[in-house]
Amino acid sequence: MKNLLFTIAIFSSFFINAQDLPIDGKVHLIEFNNKNSKFTVPTGKTWIIYNILGDIENTQTEERIRIRLKRVNNLIFKYGGPMVYKYAMTTDGTFPLIFKENTIFELEIFHSNQAFMTYVEVDINK
Repeated sequence: MKNLLFTIAIFSSFFINAQDLPIDGKVHLIEFNNKNSKFTVPTGKTWIIYNILGDIENTQTEERIRIRLKRVNNLIFKYGGPMVYKYAMTTDGTFPLIFKENTIFELEIFHSNQAFMTYVEVDINK
């Protein structure tokens, strides 16, 4: 199942948004959980996030998996930030998410042990 998730994440990133991909960007696929879900965009880079997916194979309960944006820089969402993934979500209107250099953001996963994120890292100095 994990291989299927990787395949879906990669193909949907390229197939749906291929016209938007920067020529000199580097594509990343990372796995994360609530213990390592805080990210910092490196200096001189911009991240364009195309997909965030929950792992339905590693759910903790029968509840639906959700992933929310918990924090962006000094803005902390106390009562749940914008939802970036919901199991069986019918729209993907939140993507792409674009974060500029030195942006710190954190995601929060509900009812699963892990998630996956695909993004393109663009060098803004070129």
